[in-house]
Amino acid sequence: MSGVINKDTIIEVAIDNIRVSPFQPRRVFSESELQELVASLKSVGLIHPPVVREIRSGDRVLYYELIAGERRWRALQLAGYTTIPVVLKQVVADDIAAEATLIENIQRVNLSPMEMAEAFKKLINVFGLTQDKVAVRVGKKRSTVANYLRLFSLSESIQKSLYLGEITLGHAKVILTLEDPNLREILAEKIISQRLAVREAEQEAKKLLSGEVLTTRAAKEQVKACATSPHCHEMQKRLSQSLGYKVTVKPQGSHYSVSLHVQDEEQLKQLEEWLLKKS
Repeated sequence: MSGVINKDTIIEVAIDNIRVSPFQPRRVFSESELQELVASLKSVGLIHPPVVREIRSGDRVLYYELIAGERRWRALQLAGYTTIPVVLKQVVADDIAAEATLIENIQRVNLSPMEMAEAFKKLINVFGLTQDKVAVRVGKKRSTVANYLRLFSLSESIQKSLYLGEITLGHAKVILTLEDPNLREILAEKIISQRLAVREAEQEAKKLLSGEVLTTRAAKEQVKACATSPHCHEMQKRLSQSLGYKVTVKPQGSHYSVSLHVQDEEQLKQLEEWLLKKS
């Protein structure tokens, strides 16, 4: 990458004089993973130092900005380190440093799907790269980059679940097969509450598309909408008058169910006889 001098230097710096880059894509750090890393640091020490660059004001170093290794830096803080070795990179421009931070983390860090999508989006919006160029820079297929960017078409609640690791990229791809935002929410809710595997989520998506499955909340919303609809109300009234029984019309996904209400067994027998005659 132009603008970056390949000569690296390992120096010792105060841990509280290190800052996180604003272009760091990772937002969520697992507490259990950090504690595991703390235990490893106490046992075998630091093997791969974090990578930083100097932030200067004239000849004076203000602080060191992380390019890679935020998780290690956080774990070192928890482990009680006051100074740590770092790899110092000489970066001549802010935009080069920012791009280096994004690409280094994309290639080396286990980011959540949304964190990865955010990183790709920044490379496109901030640095003017095309999807093809992003794919080349990070060593991934263009279709992979495109799939991550599609995640932004999901609702905020589903994106949050992707950030938290409640839903995987595989699950998100299944959710995206549903165009209806309400059905997407229903499927995401099922994936999380029932801990569905991707294949199970695919089966649920098919059921939702065929109108076989509705959550209680969605069903109530549809029934409420039908109850206040003049069309549904008139239909129920006409059918009740024509058949002589109370009729209820309820939406079931893309279909409707029609219920006939009888008062006693005698009415039920009369209804049975009437239906048999019609058949």
